[in-house]
Amino acid sequence: MHPPERPIFEAFPALRGRLPWVALGEWPTPVQPLAPALRAIAPHAEAWVKRDDLSSPVYGGNKVRTLEVLFAEALEAGARRVWSTGAFGTNHGTAALLHAPRVGLRAGLVLFPQPRSACAAENLRVMLAAEDAEVQLLPHWSALPGAMGWVRLRRRAERPFVMVPGGATPRGALGYVSAALELALQVAEGALPAPRKLFLGVGSTCTTAGLLLGLRLAARRGIGFLAPPEVVAVRVTPWPVTAAWRIAALARRAS
Repeated sequence: MHPPERPIFEAFPALRGRLPWVALGEWPTPVQPLAPALRAIAPHAEAWVKRDDLSSPVYGGNKVRTLEVLFAEALEAGARRVWSTGAFGTNHGTAALLHAPRVGLRAGLVLFPQPRSACAAENLRVMLAAEDAEVQLLPHWSALPGAMGWVRLRRRAERPFVMVPGGATPRGALGYVSAALELALQVAEGALPAPRKLFLGVGSTCTTAGLLLGLRLAARRGIGFLAPPEVVAVRVTPWPVTAAWRIAALARRAS
C-alpha cells in the first residue's frame, strides 16, 4: 500500500515502507486567528484555531486523522469490517461508519450509554440509520470488553478489526503526530506565530498523546518550534480515562 503524502513521512522517510496509511482527509487544514472573538475579554491576547473540523466534507473533525492509520492497519490485516466501540454519541464511531466505505470496508459499532446531549443524539441517529452497519447496544460500559471479545469470536469469518474507544492505540496516535508536524510546518512557513500553549478537549486521549509526541519531535528536528508548546488538555470524559499518566504512556508507546 503506497502511503499518501503526510508530514510524518517527510520527517521520517523510513516509515514509508513500514507504516500503511490511507487517504481520507484534506490536508493541511487551515489556521485562522481568533482575535475578534477574544477582543472583548482579552484585548492583548493572540490566539489561533486549527480548523480540523474542515478535515473532510464527508465528516470532519479529529477522528479522520486517526482513521487514516487504523483503516490502513485493518486492510493490511485482511479485515472486511471495522468495528468501532464507544458511547452512544461517539464521534469516532460516526466517522468510521461514514468513511469506511470509501476504502472498501464495512462498519460495525458496539455502543454503551452516556449522558444525553443534542450532538450525541444526532450521532446515534446517524449510526442506527445506516443500512450496511451492524450495531450492538450495551446496557452499560462495563459490558464492553466482553462484547469486543464476542465480536472477534463470532465474526471471525469477516476478520473483524475491532478498535478501542477513540482509536486510542499507538498507531492511532500517529495521525496526530503527523498533525503536530503539519502545524510546525505552518509555523515555519509563517502562517501563524509559534504558539506557547495548545488547548484541546481530551476524551479518548489519542489526539492529545499524538500531539505531545509530534510537537516534541518537531522541536527536536527544528521544525517551527525552538521548544514544544505546552499542551493544555481539558477533560470531556472523566478521570481516570483522561489521567495524565495514561496520556503520557500512550505517547511513549507511539514513540
